[in-house]
Amino acid sequence: MAKCCACKHRSERDVCKFLKFRKSPAKRRKWANGLRIIGSPGQRLVCSCHFPNNDPSKTPSAPSPSPSKKLSNRTNARRGLFSSTPYDHGYARESSTSDHSFPNESSSLGDSGLDNSVETSNIEFNSNNEVIYSGKNNSSPWKVTPLKQRVFAENEVLKRKVKDLEEQLVRTQSELSDALRVCSKKTEEISRQSEYFELKMKEADNDFQKKLNVTVDNFKFKLQEVEEKHKAGLIEAEVKLKTKLKEAEEMYRERLTEAEVKFNTKLKNAEETFRARLTETEVDFSYKLKHTEQDYKARLSGAEDGFQLKFKKTEEEYKNKLKELQSKLHSQCKELELYAKVSLALKNEQKEFKEKHKTAEERHLFKNFITEENISHYTGLPNLGTYYWLLSLVAENIVYYFGAAVRCLSREDQLFMTLFKLRRNISHQVLADWFKVSLYTVSNVILTWISVLHIILVEGIMNRNVPSLQKVRCSMPEVFRMYPNCRMIFDCTEVEVQVPSLMSNQNEVYSSYKSRTTFKALIVIAPNGTIIYVSDLFPGSTSDKVLVYNCGVLDLLHAGDAVMADKGFPIGDILPPGVDLNLPPFKETPQFTRGQVFQTLQIAKSRIHVERAILRVKYFHILDKIPHSLFQFASKVFQVCAGLTNLRCSLIREVEDAMREM
Repeated sequence: MAKCCACKHRSERDVCKFLKFRKSPAKRRKWANGLRIIGSPGQRLVCSCHFPNNDPSKTPSAPSPSPSKKLSNRTNARRGLFSSTPYDHGYARESSTSDHSFPNESSSLGDSGLDNSVETSNIEFNSNNEVIYSGKNNSSPWKVTPLKQRVFAENEVLKRKVKDLEEQLVRTQSELSDALRVCSKKTEEISRQSEYFELKMKEADNDFQKKLNVTVDNFKFKLQEVEEKHKAGLIEAEVKLKTKLKEAEEMYRERLTEAEVKFNTKLKNAEETFRARLTETEVDFSYKLKHTEQDYKARLSGAEDGFQLKFKKTEEEYKNKLKELQSKLHSQCKELELYAKVSLALKNEQKEFKEKHKTAEERHLFKNFITEENISHYTGLPNLGTYYWLLSLVAENIVYYFGAAVRCLSREDQLFMTLFKLRRNISHQVLADWFKVSLYTVSNVILTWISVLHIILVEGIMNRNVPSLQKVRCSMPEVFRMYPNCRMIFDCTEVEVQVPSLMSNQNEVYSSYKSRTTFKALIVIAPNGTIIYVSDLFPGSTSDKVLVYNCGVLDLLHAGDAVMADKGFPIGDILPPGVDLNLPPFKETPQFTRGQVFQTLQIAKSRIHVERAILRVKYFHILDKIPHSLFQFASKVFQVCAGLTNLRCSLIREVEDAMREM
């Protein structure tokens, strides 16, 4: 706990930064003179509010004393009943004294001076209805008036304002009545105009119907005339058509008879020429047949002799080739017998190897290895039923981190490998030898299932089911009877990480509290011991107040809720309106009072369950030291470990017994 040597500012209450005195003697003297410190300052601290514009490169200055303190130091012995400032007894300082001047040391403020200043003053009003106090003793620096006179003056101002408002109301009512009269006159004029317009419309309709009837009669008369003219023309056209048809029929019959005669003569001539040509072709064809038969017989006899000679030669060649092929077949059959024997031996060896491989794999598979007794040691889950319930929540189609689906391991073994890694922090090489897979498969399975478990346990269960104050009260233990509105208990924890390679990252991650590089997270539990919120991991140098402000937990709080935390959480100014903060009392006196001791014990009894919840989260040894390779997934790993702790039995025995009875 840091404390300023010039004022009463402290690190746990105020937001000031605290600086040590400079090492050089000249600067130390400058700072001591500016702060009015007598003697050597030693290893004292100064808060940033003493520096002009909070600039530590400039020399600090002592705090300016308030006027109430000066006055109290000079006149404590002489005031009697007026032992405090005039503000405490209902007196107000006059607004015209803007220079904040105070009485000199030579002037006395005894009983007589106070009595004169409290005399009744006259009340006056200026043009803006503001109150002006005019007393007898205008020369004193403190012009005070009694409380009754101030109340009377304020009542007078309020009465004047009420009268002004009533006058304005009367004016507005008269204006509204005038406007209503004008509106009624205009509506009467509009109704008269509408009646006049309707009469005109009726007259126009009557005129239009009369004109329509006249035009229809004219049109019918003209139609009759056109029909009569058209009938006479049709009759004449029919007579002309009939005469033309008869003439055309006679012409057509004469032409048909002439065409038939010409066609018959041409047919007879064609038949005669065709018969003469047929006789000539028959004679030529018979002569050519005789010559071709003689040539064909001569050629056939020569071809038969040549074919017999070639057939004899090919038979001899075929017999020689058959003998060679038979000898080759005999040798290949012997080789095949050898190959068959070798393949049988290889198959037997392969069967033996598969049987040995199966027995080696079955030793480390989930079904043949995990029992009800050792599942908590290897996975952190309480029993097999919880394991299979968690497995049933996983979707069928999983998108793996590296893209390639893992088919050489069942889902049970993949979940077991992930929980085994989180619980015991076994190296990837040991897991690869244990499950008989490659290092690539191990990384693919673990990174994929960490994301799957994060979706189920954190996003699906924890973040969506933050209990309200009514639900928290239903399962609140007896320890919290002093704090019925307590909905959340805050605490931060740090996890060690491997030292980053960049110096800027090392400065951010380095924790002065743990003296090593760490990540920090906020854990929030309900009074029944359930973890209801886990923040992302922040650098180890982040303060608790900044972490609470940036992690998003304040959005979950509502008016009427109460939060319990340690002394390291001065977050009262950043909580939403209507939210209370329960902290252990600070030591402002040399010794705690009995009430403060009792309050500290009650808060410690209630708040100890957060520490127990953090111990359960760190029960997963992957959080012993996070390597570089897991920096990207560190927040998910931490939140998944917190979600898995909620699957165990309750922290508080009272809550566990109530759940069993239900």
